[in-house]
Amino acid sequence: MALTNPARENKAGKQSATGEGNPRYERNGKHGRERCSISEVGLELLADCIHSVARAGDLLSFGKTSDGGAWVLSVYSNGKRYPEYASSSEELEEVLRRITEAAGS
Repeated sequence: MALTNPARENKAGKQSATGEGNPRYERNGKHGRERCSISEVGLELLADCIHSVARAGDLLSFGKTSDGGAWVLSVYSNGKRYPEYASSSEELEEVLRRITEAAGS
């Protein structure tokens, strides 16, 4: 009996270790939106954001919206969730800057 991770199974029920062939990783820019890639954001900006949120004692999570067209960055602070959405790389940089500034204040 093979153990599987349901989070890594695609809709056809096939296991995917790398995300290849998994529809939730292949979605990019549905409805005419441009692809939003975290790899296009400056590493220093990303590191500064993570550091600022952690230094404030809060949690930062990264994910994709259910349609895969945008990133959602959520800050968890004092038991509350504060989500921010970005559907382009430029918006993602702006969200990272905004979260960094808020965490530093």
